[in-house]
Amino acid sequence: GNRRTGMICANCGTNTTTLWRRNSQGEPVCNACGLYFKLHGINRIKKNDDIRSRKRKPKNPNMPKEPRKQSKPKTSYNATMANMAHKVENAVKMEVVLNTQPTAPINTA
Repeated sequence: GNRRTGMICANCGTNTTTLWRRNSQGEPVCNACGLYFKLHGINRIKKNDDIRSRKRKPKNPNMPKEPRKQSKPKTSYNATMANMAHKVENAVKMEVVLNTQPTAPINTA
């Protein structure tokens, strides 16, 4: 963090921050307190004095990497339309084949 000599946050008392800001009274405040006030309109309450680091999952160097899923290659508009036309053509052929069966004569007596 950024330690400027003599700079102490007027709100929480820290002397380490990435960026020093000023509150409405012109006093220096740390980045966290300045942003909290800007967002919530009230001063930030600092619960403890330690800076917490993220708890990340440990990387296991012995495990093999999972292969990335291959994404489908993108087809062009023309290829998609040709494929759809082919499907429609096959459906029409199938319908014609199914309708060629002889039907019983209609009795109108």
